[in-house]
Amino acid sequence: MVNLKISSQNISLKKWNSNDFDLVLLKLDFTNDITINESESSTIYLKYKQEGEFKENIILKTTIDNRELKIKEIVSPTLKAHNDKLSVHKTVVNSIDKIRDTASSHERIFIVEVMGRESGNLALEAGVASGAELILIPENKNSMEEVIKKIQELSIMKKSLIIVYAEGCKFGSLNELSNEINKKIDNSNVRVSILGHIQRGGIPSPSDRILASILGYESINAIISGITNKMVGIINQEPTLIDLNNAISTKKKVNLSLSKISDIISKY
Repeated sequence: MVNLKISSQNISLKKWNSNDFDLVLLKLDFTNDITINESESSTIYLKYKQEGEFKENIILKTTIDNRELKIKEIVSPTLKAHNDKLSVHKTVVNSIDKIRDTASSHERIFIVEVMGRESGNLALEAGVASGAELILIPENKNSMEEVIKKIQELSIMKKSLIIVYAEGCKFGSLNELSNEINKKIDNSNVRVSILGHIQRGGIPSPSDRILASILGYESINAIISGITNKMVGIINQEPTLIDLNNAISTKKKVNLSLSKISDIISKY
C-alpha cells in the first residue's frame, strides 16, 4: 500500500489498485507538506487536505495514461457560490436596480440596452439576476407581435416593467422598439436607457483578478516554450491552449433554460 498524505483544510480521499500502475507522478504547485507511507497492500490511498481563503479553487486532477497515475493540482478561476460574480454582471445589475426605482415610482416601462453584439449571454444573465420582466436576446426568435403580446400580458399584472435588451437584437434601435410598443399599447409610457461603456468600468472582482493571473501566467509559459498562434482558455476548469482559428470561429452557446426560468418568475 502506498499512502499519500498531502496537506495543503477540505479533506478528500481517493484510492486505486497499485497493480494497475508502474509509476505515480505528482505535480503539486500549491501544497506545502507531503507524506508518503508504504505497506504490502495493493491499494494506493490519497488523502488530500486543502486550506486557505481560496481552498475551493485548488482542484486535484488525476489522470491515468499508459500505466501511469498522474496527480496534478490546478487552479479553477471560477469562485464558488459564496463569492462574487464577474464585475461586468455586477455593474449591469446595479444599474438596472437603480433604474427599477424610477420605473416603479413613475409606473413606466423601461427598456435597458446592454452590450453583447450578437451574443445574449450578458443580457440573459444580468436580466435574470435583476429580475427583469422580459429579456430580449438575438438567440430567441420572438417576433415583434409575440413581444408586444408578452408586454401586454405583463402590464395587466404589473404597473412597471424592466425589459433587458441585448444590443444585437433584430428589433432595431431602442427608439424603434419603444415607438412600436407605444404605438401598439395604449398609455405604455416607455422609456429607454443605454448603459453603453459604463459596463466596461468598475472594480475587478476576485474572480476577474484570479482569471487574469492564470491566463497571463499560462500565456507567458507558452511563449517561452515557443508556442504561437494559440489562445489560452478555460475548459473543464483547467487552463487549455486552443488553436487561434478555432477560438475566433467558435461561439459560446447561450443557456436558454435561463430564458424559460425568467419567463416564469417574471409573472410574480
